[in-house]
Amino acid sequence: AGLASSTYKADVSDEELMLSTVELAVKSGAQLVVLSGPELGTVAERAQLKYPKVNFVLAGTLDRPELFQNGTQIGYSAEQGGWLAGYAAVIEGKKRLSYLDTDDILAQRYALGFLMGAEAAAAEQKLPAGTVTVYPFRFDISDQGESWEAQLAPLYSPGIEVVFANY
Repeated sequence: AGLASSTYKADVSDEELMLSTVELAVKSGAQLVVLSGPELGTVAERAQLKYPKVNFVLAGTLDRPELFQNGTQIGYSAEQGGWLAGYAAVIEGKKRLSYLDTDDILAQRYALGFLMGAEAAAAEQKLPAGTVTVYPFRFDISDQGESWEAQLAPLYSPGIEVVFANY
């Protein structure tokens, strides 16, 4: 049963643009649309009314009013999201990982989950100690001196395979 998926990105601060992005996905044949983040709750509610035959998932929150019959909510903590990301990376064979380290408490909780998920996958696969390496990378989003691309450039020198970030 060949499943196809596509990723659409838009500025989440622009509700009309997000709704247009959902519309593009539906017109391209999407039968399930996943929106991530509590800030997209209104978009999910509007899209559900506009497209009653399409199913919607609002991930990352449980604080929205009851969604319609064609929608559901999935809530999770930052640690759980990070755990799944770290676990999936190692299960998929990635051994050189990194995450963005910031002062933001949610990002720190995500990073903790990421490390624990990577460790759990390595243990499950019985990988020898030191097989999976994780490099925290300090990133300052407020640094106006250089672009984020320039700040992240050092991540590529040690051969990092996967970088996870949660902001």
